[in-house]
Amino acid sequence: MAQILVRQIDDATITRLETLARERKTSVESAAREAIHQPAQLTVAEKLEIVRKMQEWSRRAQVPGVPQTPGIDLIREGRGE
Repeated sequence: MAQILVRQIDDATITRLETLARERKTSVESAAREAIHQPAQLTVAEKLEIVRKMQEWSRRAQVPGVPQTPGIDLIREGRGE
């Protein structure tokens, strides 16, 4: 996993992280990690947009008039099922 060093965090923020960590019975590092991780996660709308783009790409990749084999069938064939 990657690491970062964050400088110049004001004392009030550190105090809030310490309080949060104490309430959760965890470390300040864990509280800070969660504070960074939470907003970095994709929203439902962002995930849906990614799926929409993937589906559109898939439709454009199909050759008209040629039957398409469902992916699950290809996976099972590869496994020898």
